[in-house]
Amino acid sequence: MTKNKLWIIALMILIVSCDKDDNPIEEAPQGYNMLLIGNSFFKPYAQKLDDLAELSGFENHSSLLITRGGDNGRPINFWNDS
Repeated sequence: MTKNKLWIIALMILIVSCDKDDNPIEEAPQGYNMLLIGNSFFKPYAQKLDDLAELSGFENHSSLLITRGGDNGRPINFWNDS
């Protein structure tokens, strides 16, 4: 058999074995709970996450961004603040 005939047979087997119900169902991505802690270098990236969530198709996205600088920006102060 020639290579072309083998390719045609392989392609036919592939097509016959496929079922239209095998296709995955696309669902809207679900949201995630995230805690992002970083320094002032990280702040611009955190501020863009809302835009990225919208572009990614997340529905009902919500966020809360809290920034602190100086001594108030230490992680321990975040945990101690109710």
